[in-house]
Order: sequence, then C-alpha cells, then structure tokens
Amino acid sequence: MNLSTAIISCLCIGVLSYENKFQFTGTVYCKSNAPWCVRIRVIEVDTLVDDGVASVDFCSNEVTQTYDIGGVQENDGLLDRNFELQMVVFHNCSRNTETVFKTGIWRIPLPKAPTVHAPIRQHLNLNTNNSQ
Repeated sequence: MNLSTAIISCLCIGVLSYENKFQFTGTVYCKSNAPWCVRIRVIEVDTLVDDGVASVDFCSNEVTQTYDIGGVQENDGLLDRNFELQMVVFHNCSRNTETVFKTGIWRIPLPKAPTVHAPIRQHLNLNTNNSQ
C-alpha cells in the first residue's frame, strides 16, 4: 500500500465513526464500619491504549449505593468491529488500602449509525471484589 492509499484509508475510517451512547447502572454493596469510597471507570479496551468512556466517584456510609453514569464512544480500535467495554473499580471497602478489580468484558458490535445502546446493569460487591 502506498502512502496516498494509507492516508485516504485513514480519512475514510475517521468519516465512518459514529457517536455511540452508553448507560451504566447498578448497585454497589459495601458492608463496612466506616464510610467508604469508590471510583468506577468504564473503559473501551484496545490493543494499544484503552479509551475512557465514563466514570463516577462517590463516598457513602450506607451498605448499598446506586449509580447511573453515561458515556460516549465514537469508534473502536483499528481493524476491530466490536466495542470491548469493561469496568475498573477502585475502592477502600474491604481493606484500609485502595483495592482495584475489573469486571468481565462486554463485547458490543460496532453499529453502522449513531446508536443509543441499551443500559448495561452491573451490581458490584466490594466486600468480595466481584461483579454480579
């Protein structure tokens, strides 16, 4: 492939990107004797650099706390036709130090037009560091 073909291909890929809106909702569970804090980051997993899609930070002294965050992602990695979305959860519920865990990856096909995707529900148990 010569240089001009490569440039035209890159421009076409840029033109074919669409706004994709994602919504993430759920409940965070933490049984703690002290106030606790959590940061939920939703990323789009890529080969080279992960993209940030949405995030929320909050603290609570309740056992359960709901969250509802929205984000936008325009396109996926080069030569990839799926969004690979994952939550990275930072919290201080189960220990005095910050703990990090990741949920499984959701694979969502890349649409051919701007799309508002169905909400993704994820319940998080911080005492056992897992998603349900």
